[in-house]
Amino acid sequence: MIRYRNAFALALCALTLAAAGWAVRQGKAAPQTDDAALARGKEIYDARCKACHRSDGKGTLEEMDLTDNVWKNGNKPEDIEKVIREGVKGTGMRPITGDYTDADIKALVKYVLKFSADAPPPAAEPTKPPEAR
Repeated sequence: MIRYRNAFALALCALTLAAAGWAVRQGKAAPQTDDAALARGKEIYDARCKACHRSDGKGTLEEMDLTDNVWKNGNKPEDIEKVIREGVKGTGMRPITGDYTDADIKALVKYVLKFSADAPPPAAEPTKPPEAR
């Protein structure tokens, strides 16, 4: 009897883990805590972004700098998510590839935004003085 009870418990545990894995794959898992999301974002960043944007976010070229708020494609979460998903034509920024869920992409966005959290707002464009006549 104990053998059957142990086998049933093991099967139930395996079924629960399989269902949880399926939910994560479908992007329907429970929301991550900030710490968990940042840890997942860092994991993805290290694997997919660090080569060009460097571990400190400063980038290998000025336009790749994530530590300021001067981003030509926008620095709002929805702008960053779009760039991550679609890339930027005519640049080296390619869309993310791999088996990433919506939660993974949002975690990556959250992590990327940490680089510019303390940056001053972008300077306003200087206005041109009126032309002398």
